[in-house]
Amino acid sequence: MSHWPEVAVEEGLDLPAEIDRDPSDFVERVLEAVFDHEKRRLALSVYLCGDAEIRRLHAEYLGDDTVTDVISFRLQDEDANDESARGGFEFADGELVVDVEHAARQASDHGNAWVAECALYVVHGALHLCGYDDHDARELERMKIAERAILTRLTYEIAGRFDRTS
Repeated sequence: MSHWPEVAVEEGLDLPAEIDRDPSDFVERVLEAVFDHEKRRLALSVYLCGDAEIRRLHAEYLGDDTVTDVISFRLQDEDANDESARGGFEFADGELVVDVEHAARQASDHGNAWVAECALYVVHGALHLCGYDDHDARELERMKIAERAILTRLTYEIAGRFDRTS
């Protein structure tokens, strides 16, 4: 039986000190706050990587040859939450790919802590897998409210990311 979240880090990647000490602990703490907020749990794997790797994955799976902050992959249908629906095997519900190099740049641009920006990306990606969308103004606002609440609970401050656009 797997322990969720499963966390992998791209070899040779620089991480913020708080994450570098124990990447699994950091990701688990952030996801626990998401799951508490959403009143549901997901079995997730999380891959912390750099620009080149996320660009490659973005191009390969989504046809977009650009760097992005986080990619969320849903691996299970909503009705496959029951192990019997999976033939008795335990599989991840989804996977998050988080670009920590992009997070470093964005944190610097907005005056935020690098670790807080990484937390934002994990939260954002997990919320997508919980059914949130950010493609229209109303859904984006709903997602930003949830992100802000979760990051506040984690005591991460994110400046310049939750300003209203309307």
